[in-house]
Amino acid sequence: MIRKVQIKDAAQIAEIYNYYVLNTIVTFDQIPFTVKEFEEKIAAIASSFPYLVFEENEEILGFAYANVWRTKPAYKHTVESTVYIKHTAFGKHIGTKLYTELLQLLKEQDMHVVIGGLSLP
Repeated sequence: MIRKVQIKDAAQIAEIYNYYVLNTIVTFDQIPFTVKEFEEKIAAIASSFPYLVFEENEEILGFAYANVWRTKPAYKHTVESTVYIKHTAFGKHIGTKLYTELLQLLKEQDMHVVIGGLSLP
C-alpha cells in the first residue's frame, strides 16, 4: 500500500536510507542520519511536497518524495525526486509504483519538470 508519510515513519525511513549511506556511494552522505534528523526532514518536505511510503504488513519497504530543485523563481515548477527501496525488497516493482503515484501528485501540484539524479557504484 502506498500512503502519505507520517512522522512516526522516521525510524524505518532512516534505517532504509542509512543502509545506503553505510554501504554505497549513492546518497553522497558519509554519516548516517538520526531518527530526529529524519523527523525534521519529513516535516519540512511533507509540508510542501508529496512524500510517500510503500508499506506492506506494517513494514515500510520504500519511500519517495519531491523537493525543491533550485530556489530561483524560474524553477518554481521544477522539483527533484528521490526514491529509496529497502535493500531486501528489490524485485517487487516498489520504485515504479512509488514513482507513478509521486508523478501524478506532482502533476496535480502543477509541476512541469521532475529531475532525478542517479549514480553508479
